[in-house]
Amino acid sequence: MLKFAMGTCVKGADSQIAGAVGRRQYGAGRASGAALEVAEVRAPASIFPDDALIGLDIKNAYGQAQWTDALLAAVSKAPKLAVPMETMWNCLRIAVYMQDENGNGWHMFPIYGSLIQGNLEGHPALYMIIAVVLHIVVNDPRLSQWSTRIRHWPYVDDWVIQVPLDAACLLMKSVLEATQKYALPLQLPECAFHVPALADQTEEEWSEEVKQLSQTISYCPEGLILLGTEACKEQEIPLYPPRVPERLPEPALKRKDKALRLASATLEMLALATLAGGKQPGFAIARGIIAHSFDCDAGVLPCSTLLPHASIIDDAVENIVARIMDLGSEQLDADQKARIG
Repeated sequence: MLKFAMGTCVKGADSQIAGAVGRRQYGAGRASGAALEVAEVRAPASIFPDDALIGLDIKNAYGQAQWTDALLAAVSKAPKLAVPMETMWNCLRIAVYMQDENGNGWHMFPIYGSLIQGNLEGHPALYMIIAVVLHIVVNDPRLSQWSTRIRHWPYVDDWVIQVPLDAACLLMKSVLEATQKYALPLQLPECAFHVPALADQTEEEWSEEVKQLSQTISYCPEGLILLGTEACKEQEIPLYPPRVPERLPEPALKRKDKALRLASATLEMLALATLAGGKQPGFAIARGIIAHSFDCDAGVLPCSTLLPHASIIDDAVENIVARIMDLGSEQLDADQKARIG
């Protein structure tokens, strides 16, 4: 009931919340937000390869966010949401009123407790706090001369920033000050940066700015993983370095290898299966799992990069279907292959 009540309040404040979190917040209920963020990051990374791409991770932001900060953010940015939040914060309960089915009377149910991790799991209050932190960094006068070159892409509590190298250390100082002010410390071991133009350089060839930045956060020569998706393990999404478009990133290669191993095991299973319906599970595995191995990559990698590897997956699926039909894969006609696809 509590989730239902708060969910209704959140829905009623949708327009204010959308304005509060800003168009750059890719995790606030946006469809395909991760894939969209990757596309948005890749374009300026190609245009400004000498700038640093910094990936920042706020340490357990859902658990770290303070109620007072959340409430103040709601009051200033989404006042429609502030009332139920203040009720939860002040009275530790929400009063839900429900009318009789026959319409003769109303009943009040006090609901106590909170949502997961202080009512902030999936709650827009966290997005609004991060929007406040972002506002502080964007308007830091020390960074004003680079304001047109610094770009921000937050994804829930993970944050990608593109910044000229000569401003990178100053930017990190500003970010650390702002996040500490709102009790949202950075998880520095998880933070990293990548400079596309340095893909072919050794550490001895780095500029002084790169060396200074690497003392605060680590340098990733192969590009960044989109923070927030690394917890998905096999579905992690790479912020692919545009300088090497012909090379498939490591997470995608792992997905490809796993799909091919599953295809091989499926063929072995089919060889031992009974004739009467025993081969049908093989089709379900091929169509429902193997054929979708590159789903998360298709939205973020160029077709020219992905297609040669995807065709190998397609061949594996066709081999399984042909084995189920007691045919060779070369015996499948164009219509049968189109149906598989």
